[in-house]
Amino acid sequence: MRVILYMLSAAVLILSASCSHADRGGKVETEVPRTSMDPEGLGGWQVLVYEGILPEASGDGKTCVKLTIESREHSGDGTFTLERFYSEADACRREVSVRRGRRYTLRGIPENADATVWQLVTEEGNETINLLKGGDDTLTLLDAKQRILPSVSGFELILKEKTID
Repeated sequence: MRVILYMLSAAVLILSASCSHADRGGKVETEVPRTSMDPEGLGGWQVLVYEGILPEASGDGKTCVKLTIESREHSGDGTFTLERFYSEADACRREVSVRRGRRYTLRGIPENADATVWQLVTEEGNETINLLKGGDDTLTLLDAKQRILPSVSGFELILKEKTID
């Protein structure tokens, strides 16, 4: 009787091991590594800091823009802080506004179905900003219909700092 139980246990063990490594039709499955600290496989926390300068229409000064994005490395969602400063030629830099909220990732614009768009929605929900992500280091302002704004053509936010914890 012991021999039969032993053989039955061994057969179940071998069968379960072979099922867990079964061939999946020649396809290799890849996953983002998961750990106890990262059960969803989203990677570490990252902070991205983008900066740019928007000239004033009057030519008297400029608006400096700083965008900080905080998110998991492999997630399209996160939070943002958008700071705008006005700087005159002879004056010190002074803060104009700070906005905070959620960042979402969208796919496609009218000119490019594969484009990546970051949509920033303020905490109050009353302001939405669309940014076209160009490569890993530039963001371009889009209008509400996700078209590049001609009035700020050439304005880009450039990645200045990237940290991953």
